[in-house]
Amino acid sequence: MKTILRGGHTKDRCDIGGTRLKKLLLPINVNWVRTNSVPDERFHIIDVGFNDFNTLKGYFQHYRTTHSTLHFVLDGKGFLELGGKRYDLGAGDCFYIPCNEDKCYAPNENEPWKYVFFTMEGSAVDGFFNSLGFDEQHPVRHIEQNAQDIADSFGELIQALYDTNDAANLFMMSALYKIAAHINRETQDAAPRDANAKHLLAAQIKRCIDANYFDPNFNVNTICQMLFYSHSYLFQVFYSVNKLSLKEYLMQMRLQKAAQLLTQTALPVKSIAESVGYLDCVQFSKIFTKKYGIQPTAYRKKNNAPSYKTT
Repeated sequence: MKTILRGGHTKDRCDIGGTRLKKLLLPINVNWVRTNSVPDERFHIIDVGFNDFNTLKGYFQHYRTTHSTLHFVLDGKGFLELGGKRYDLGAGDCFYIPCNEDKCYAPNENEPWKYVFFTMEGSAVDGFFNSLGFDEQHPVRHIEQNAQDIADSFGELIQALYDTNDAANLFMMSALYKIAAHINRETQDAAPRDANAKHLLAAQIKRCIDANYFDPNFNVNTICQMLFYSHSYLFQVFYSVNKLSLKEYLMQMRLQKAAQLLTQTALPVKSIAESVGYLDCVQFSKIFTKKYGIQPTAYRKKNNAPSYKTT
């Protein structure tokens, strides 16, 4: 792995949620660190950085990018404008910038912020951030209990980019998953204090399923791995809110999308099955028939939908 670096290092302290942070080894006078790792088609990190707007100038214009970014505010204040809303941010806030969305984020003039961030690309990036509770309508999460752990993991992520050995990519991904785990653990830690925590986690699970149902390799175990919770805990939370198991909701989502495609398109049944995560068309037809009491082709005909014809 190679990195593009400018400037030196500093040891920086700041407060998050009243906790005095340990010293972190971070690049100073460096806006970003670009990785040269082999991209993974699902998701990979392309940039990591640390910005201190006591020395940098903020950019106050709206713009779009082709990648998604997660920021973690270490100190100071700033704002985010996204989706027609404004969010005033401070130390301990994580904020998500989705790709191809008009946004503006900049430091407060009197108390300019410092933040760390990473930028990602890939087909599964939206699903990854959804699994952490972020989307266009929910771009901000405040971290109280695990702020120090997240800051430390960002330090490990940045440090991994300086390594030139073969294990650097593994250390980088390890730090990334630590950040994800600490963000998700915040929800679990909040459960005794927040009566709505189960509903928040259940909604997070739904967003994860909604963003990945079409993947034939996506299943309940995948959900647990993405959200960093045990199967039993997720089952308990999700069932208590929705009266459905994770497996039942995933199947329901796939079949609803298939029924929609059957009535709105002329795609062949095999293509529809594959587009909702079923590679075996026979298995899909059996499951669909059990759910709706009628085979997919008959369902299409009954709803006066366009039928697929070969030429």
